Amino acid sequence: MTFATSLRSLVLLLGFFLPLCAAAQNLPEGATANKDKCLGYELPYKKYSRAQVNRIQADLFQIYQEDPEWKVAASQRGQPLNDSYMGPITWSWMQRFCGHFTLAQAADIVSEFPVRLTAIAGFAQQHPTEVTQLVSREFAVWSVNHHTACTLNTQDILYRGSDAQLLQLLRCYQDSVNPPPTIEPSRTTATKVDPHRLYVLREEDFVALEKPEALVEWVKKLIDKPFADEASAALAINDLLKDQTEEWRNQIREQIIAKLTPQNTYQLTDGILESLFKSGIGDALFVELKAVPQTVYTTEESFKTVIRAAIEKASAAEISATATNPTPSGEGQAPVNSAVDNPANIKSSASQSSASQSNTIQTNTSIQKNQANLLLIVLASKQQSLLLTEESAQSIISTIPHFPPRLIQLLRVLKDIEYPEGELLHYAVQNKLIKGLLICKVDKPNTLDINIDRLSPTEKEELRTELATIFPSSVTESTDLPICNETHYQNIQREYNQSLRGAIEQVYSEPMPEYNALNIQWSGDACGCVPKEIATTAYGIYPYWHTKETPQKFDFSTFSRVAYFGLSVNNNGHLVQINAKNQAQTLVHSHTESNKAFISTARRYGSKVDWIIEKDWSEYSNEAIDSSTAPLEAVLNNLKLNIVTLLATPLTDVESVLRPYLSLGIAAQPTNGDGVTLYFKNFPTSDAAKKIFESFFNNLKQELKVLAEKRDSFHQNKNRIYVNLLIKQDEFTADEGVFTSINIDQLLNTQQLVDRNLSQIEMQDEVQSVVVLMLEEPYYSALDEIYALTSGTSRSLIMPMMIANYADMNKREQRDAMRKGMASDERFKKLAYIHESFGGGAFWPITTWDKPGYEGFNDYVATHFAPGYSESGWNEKLCAYRWQLISIMNIWLIVAIIFVLIVFYIYPQKCKKLPPYIDWLSKPATVVILLLPPIALWDYLLLVDKQFPFFSLPSLLCLSLIGLAVWAGIDSIKELKKVKPNRNLLQYQKAIASPTRTTATPGKGDEIDDTDTSDTSK
Repeated sequence: MTFATSLRSLVLLLGFFLPLCAAAQNLPEGATANKDKCLGYELPYKKYSRAQVNRIQADLFQIYQEDPEWKVAASQRGQPLNDSYMGPITWSWMQRFCGHFTLAQAADIVSEFPVRLTAIAGFAQQHPTEVTQLVSREFAVWSVNHHTACTLNTQDILYRGSDAQLLQLLRCYQDSVNPPPTIEPSRTTATKVDPHRLYVLREEDFVALEKPEALVEWVKKLIDKPFADEASAALAINDLLKDQTEEWRNQIREQIIAKLTPQNTYQLTDGILESLFKSGIGDALFVELKAVPQTVYTTEESFKTVIRAAIEKASAAEISATATNPTPSGEGQAPVNSAVDNPANIKSSASQSSASQSNTIQTNTSIQKNQANLLLIVLASKQQSLLLTEESAQSIISTIPHFPPRLIQLLRVLKDIEYPEGELLHYAVQNKLIKGLLICKVDKPNTLDINIDRLSPTEKEELRTELATIFPSSVTESTDLPICNETHYQNIQREYNQSLRGAIEQVYSEPMPEYNALNIQWSGDACGCVPKEIATTAYGIYPYWHTKETPQKFDFSTFSRVAYFGLSVNNNGHLVQINAKNQAQTLVHSHTESNKAFISTARRYGSKVDWIIEKDWSEYSNEAIDSSTAPLEAVLNNLKLNIVTLLATPLTDVESVLRPYLSLGIAAQPTNGDGVTLYFKNFPTSDAAKKIFESFFNNLKQELKVLAEKRDSFHQNKNRIYVNLLIKQDEFTADEGVFTSINIDQLLNTQQLVDRNLSQIEMQDEVQSVVVLMLEEPYYSALDEIYALTSGTSRSLIMPMMIANYADMNKREQRDAMRKGMASDERFKKLAYIHESFGGGAFWPITTWDKPGYEGFNDYVATHFAPGYSESGWNEKLCAYRWQLISIMNIWLIVAIIFVLIVFYIYPQKCKKLPPYIDWLSKPATVVILLLPPIALWDYLLLVDKQFPFFSLPSLLCLSLIGLAVWAGIDSIKELKKVKPNRNLLQYQKAIASPTRTTATPGKGDEIDDTDTSDTSK
């Protein structure tokens, strides 16, 4: 690795500002061009002259001397900010200056940097109080969000403005923050949120948005509904529209109340019937009125028609009752047709005539009585009310937003993208709208939204025309588009809340699916392992409802940490599976081999597995916590115990159980996860709640640390257990609460990492925590805001979480566009921002490896998050079988040691002859086959496997085997070098030495020649 490359890693390690500025007049010798950096190159700082460094440090001191971080850095050993050497600390403060004063836009950064640095140092000398505010964290955040303010160009003034202009900009800043600006209710109001809902636009939702019948039905329900006054009407409307946003509810309520018409209405209620009965109406009429529906009648005539029918029925019933009970005088009388026919009946005829007159009088009396009853009932039922007429309702319905075709086409890009928070989807829609309106540049220059860019010029103009009718105040005719600032977003948000938000909220929410109890089947499918060269963590989140019946392929070499989203906390602090009918059959309580196989699969490729634990704390208000902390403490204490129990539970598959034995103590039996990620919604913000959470968090980390140390105490392979946080951006940027940026730094004790030369991954391992930060769109502006709010050390622990469609990212097109200076895919730029400036990136949801169109995304993340990764047989295939190879090696080593002991020590050839049944063991081929493979495998693992330790029992066995084999070989060589008697020669000498007989007997006195006449030399 070159020195320039090493310096680049060091710069990224310290988390310096992405836009870096040149610190020398000329490009020093040895500098490497790099247009991605603000300084314009990577500079070996040792090339700087002492005079240059001394001047830079003096100017930086003049500007930052009151900054607490400067004081800490300056007081470090060796005074690195006043030593005339360009070290990494001085380098980092140069980058901070570059970020504060936006020198990235300089045409010649190399020459402009020292000039601007000296100018600001002079400003600091003249205005020491003002410069402290100018380089403060709060001003940096404000300047990122206000590219223009008070008719001033913020970025241009910071870049090259005079002292007077800087003072004017500071006055504008003070006016905007004092008094504090009104905070949007939608961003800060802690309303109760159902934690088990998803926010997503499906195909049927777009159909509903094109035809907003649901919105129309709400208004129609109010037609002819009487209200006693405007207050009661407002209450009724709020109750009817209680599920809608406050902005949309207020808008509809104001329109309806403005169109309410005073009018007499008529309604029979139980109270009115009771009073009528007491006033003396007959029983028959009371019964009929009781049957009349208690409907509100808006006209007197329609009400009278119903009441007349009831009165007539009552009268008929009374007449019928009278007819069935005739008077006694009429009994047995025959009918008489004429008095003339029977003079005796003249008196009877007179009597009948009198009765007829009596019936007429009675009828008239009945009519009068009915009319009196009708008038009595009408007057009793009459009341003054406010009504929404049909005509008025139609005029309101006409104002309900209608989504034109081009707008639907624009938003269809968000189809099926699931958001855990509704506000995140709203921001995504607003981001698409502001791009479609073409009123400003959303992201950094030279990037584009491919979904907008793919529209033809005619389609773009049609889209803009359609949106202009909905967002009239946001549309401008300027041809020179500025960078989007807070004013643009405030305008679009206001009009969006008034026009489209209510309609979208009727369709965008759905409950999280039911837990299906399917076993999670993950497959790496030869994806390779997490490389040891990894510089940035890729954090993949797996929602439980994505579980399928078939295996799912993930690139675990890319996603070095994965998290299962599916656990929640009940009111007793116990872990439960979201939307599970039977909690006994979930991943929390069921620890069968098949249930937890996905953990082993991810770890097989080197990826760590976390559990995301969500909880909505809306019911724990600040007032309740201040009055009594016991309920919250009890829940968190139980939660802590349950988390420790969950992570301490060992895996029960055969490989996991045998791993401590087969690895000969290198690794312990794996347990149920590598960490937890706390996703606490609407957690109380009071100081008491803050202290309770800090105590819970620190105690949980300590207990998990003890658990990990106890588990791995006798093993060389150590595994840390993380406690992470998943928080929203508005919580992180807030001024109070548990999850603010300042409190997170204190909670994770990031200050301890400042003086240590650690990489980003090493920092995360040291703290054993990361912060998954849920960003709001537009992501580039959100990243800028987080960047300005945090230090380099803090950013090493932050993983911005983006929810986006990463399909069809073409790496070749990206390279061609950059080479030609054309606009490139903004998604590449955002990913580059993450891996250059933060400790990692989080992706919801984790993308499958074999998903069509995601090859470019997977390739980009894999190569840029691990820039030193090299392809090899181990990295691509063999690493997944690490523990199997170690087990085979260990067994082979034991067998080989036994072999050496038997062949060369227990039955050495120099003493005894090997038994026939093991005689073949002494053959050279057998020795090579049994000894060479385990030794070669041990050497290979030491070279390529970062998890294989040298100081371990397998290493001791291997070294012992080598020693025994070498010693046995030396003994064998010594034996071969010893001089041994020649058995043939000895036998011959023995034969010569024995007496022999001759054929002639020598005479007496003859001498016997006993000389051996044989020529031994022959």
